[in-house]
Amino acid sequence: MTGQADRGEPSGTKGKLRFFDIIYYVLCALIAFCSLSIVSSKVASGESISLIQKGAYVINSDYPMFYYAGKIAAKLGAQSLYDTVTQLSVLNASVKPVQFHSVPLLPYPPQLYLLMVVPALLPIHLSFFAWVLGGILISLSSVFALCKSNSELSTVERIAFTFALLAIFPMYFYMVTGQASPLWLLFLTIFFFAACKQRMLISALSIALMAMKPPFALILSVISIALGQWKQVIYGSGIFALSMLIPSLIWGFKIWGDYLLYFQEWSRNADGSMHPERQPSTRWLINMAPPEWQFALNGLSLIICLTCIWFVCWKSRGQRRLIPPAFTASIASVQFWFPYMHMYDSIIVWAAIAVSLKSFAPSKLGLLSGCSDKIFHAVVLAYPFIGVGGFLLMPDFANKFNIPFVFANALLFASSMGCFFNRLKNH
Repeated sequence: MTGQADRGEPSGTKGKLRFFDIIYYVLCALIAFCSLSIVSSKVASGESISLIQKGAYVINSDYPMFYYAGKIAAKLGAQSLYDTVTQLSVLNASVKPVQFHSVPLLPYPPQLYLLMVVPALLPIHLSFFAWVLGGILISLSSVFALCKSNSELSTVERIAFTFALLAIFPMYFYMVTGQASPLWLLFLTIFFFAACKQRMLISALSIALMAMKPPFALILSVISIALGQWKQVIYGSGIFALSMLIPSLIWGFKIWGDYLLYFQEWSRNADGSMHPERQPSTRWLINMAPPEWQFALNGLSLIICLTCIWFVCWKSRGQRRLIPPAFTASIASVQFWFPYMHMYDSIIVWAAIAVSLKSFAPSKLGLLSGCSDKIFHAVVLAYPFIGVGGFLLMPDFANKFNIPFVFANALLFASSMGCFFNRLKNH
């Protein structure tokens, strides 16, 4: 097959090539160790849950939002879930001696608030540590499971790629913010295996679970429909509708009216909470356009994203060998074109790469045939070093960390699409 990595190595270069691979893996491990060390020091110092109020917005760690959600939900109806006064009171009680005058809004449906009840039983610093550690384990397990499904990778490459997840900047960003990204990664993993094996109920369940992050549920729904698995979307909608009964029984059906009003309040300040200037996608480019153009450009970007996903998945319908590269190209499309893609949620692209990667060793890059394959694998191999390079070379990296990823994600999107069409042509 065109683009396939050759398992052999040129005569006389075997030791040299392995040496470079070892150096690469050691460097990835060093970056991962540094990331874990920084996060651990933040937990030990209490900075892990620090909040900084800047104007109308509260920035830095996101985890206190999830924590107050669990604290309020744990009262099981005794407190109003989406009352901002209650949220602010619970938040201030959790982060003493820091006090705030406005609450950072958490625009998720009540199912996620209920999910946070168990972590919120612990003191906030310990809860943050348990949440992040659990997220790391979930993410590593998911990526390794996806790697195991890829027969192109050796055992060493599977292990190296899995743990390289800890070296990429989006994973570091998740660890310091305490977001819910590992959940989306887990649901995406379940969805991939269910779609490959046409397990209707499991696929539907993954879509229903992903509905806690509605934009990602839309992506999974488009993939399912394009693959001809449209019943999964109907069943997924039904499962999500049933899940709506659980919070309704606790807070009453009025909880959904409260949620819609709360979501509208969040939407009024959405640009502030979305931070378009920090997104590693076309949203950063669109943010530089005149304000009156941005809504239309965001809509166009969404249409391009959904069209790319639809086309590659439709082309792979009924051809199981094409599903992995279609899946990779789909999530790479989301990474670059989707107008709502935070850095911490970008860990999902690492998982999607796992299923179609032909090698994860610098020594094999030159053995690949095809320009798209070489560019794709080169970007993947460079990904763990982008954050470090930006930190060392870019002025004001703390506010512009997304910029190098915008261009890397553009290459990743274009090359993954090229890889898919190469496989389609030679299928």
